[in-house]
Amino acid sequence: MDVEPGSEVEPGREVDPAGEVRSDCQDGPDVLGEAELVVDLALLKKGFSQSPEGQLQLQGYLDAYTEMNKFFQIMGPLFQVVSSDVQSKVALLREYLGGEVGDHYHTLHSMITYETQTNLLTSKTRLSGARTLLRLHRALEFVTEFLEVLVCPSEEGSFGGQVSELYGRTLAKHHGLVIRKTFSGILLLLPKRDTIIHRMTNGSPVAEKVAMSELPSVIVTMREAYNFTQKLYEEHDLLALP
Repeated sequence: MDVEPGSEVEPGREVDPAGEVRSDCQDGPDVLGEAELVVDLALLKKGFSQSPEGQLQLQGYLDAYTEMNKFFQIMGPLFQVVSSDVQSKVALLREYLGGEVGDHYHTLHSMITYETQTNLLTSKTRLSGARTLLRLHRALEFVTEFLEVLVCPSEEGSFGGQVSELYGRTLAKHHGLVIRKTFSGILLLLPKRDTIIHRMTNGSPVAEKVAMSELPSVIVTMREAYNFTQKLYEEHDLLALP
């Protein structure tokens, strides 16, 4: 994302000489070589990127989310329920995208516009695509911040403790008390950071180098996708969609 002269940059980011926003922990470019990563980082970045028209394409968003879901799958059996829930939501949105009214689901904006005009947002006979995506959107904030901690962990506290704390700042806002306490406890039982990285890279030092080099720019793109969607839902007064 290019930054105009004089514009503000979020804390924890910096601007390189070419005007590109970078994460604090991002290293310089490196030769990638052939590396086996469990998650396709290029697909993640592409899917969460805006089109030349400044829109988020639903197809790309779902492809990226399917890839992102692999992070839940490598975090251990405690996250299988979360992974399954993501899969079901993505499958529903793919069904709408490929259905008779699929033309209205090409972008996040067109989906919201269509469902607003046809009173589908709170329909009791058909699950709303906009409502379904809102749940994915909320989780995107958590995963983005999780990856930030994975790349640039704090020296204070355990990895699970850091992730539990960031859950409290993000996804917990949308959960009831029982779920918050349960999930916070589960996060404390996360495998160590090195274990997760090992699973993500299949134990390959080359793949780990690739991941640590590429993830910061992917995180920036995911954060931009989150901010875009947040603004879109806010403009339509849908952030509290039940």
